[in-house]
Amino acid sequence: MKRRALLAASGAWLAAAAAPAFAQAPKALRRIAYLHPGTEAGSGAIFETFRIEMRRLGYIEGRDMAIETH
Repeated sequence: MKRRALLAASGAWLAAAAAPAFAQAPKALRRIAYLHPGTEAGSGAIFETFRIEMRRLGYIEGRDMAIETH
């Protein structure tokens, strides 16, 4: 009977010790390139609308994504 208790206790201990090994890896930073053939003044409103919508969807610049403009 003591053998079963020992096996059960050691199995529970091993399961608890292995739990941190299943942690998720950090999310990769997504890079978004914004290319616009027009002038910078003409594309500013469109680009700002894009940024606002990305924030509304839950993407935060610097944490989830990096936006590069050219």
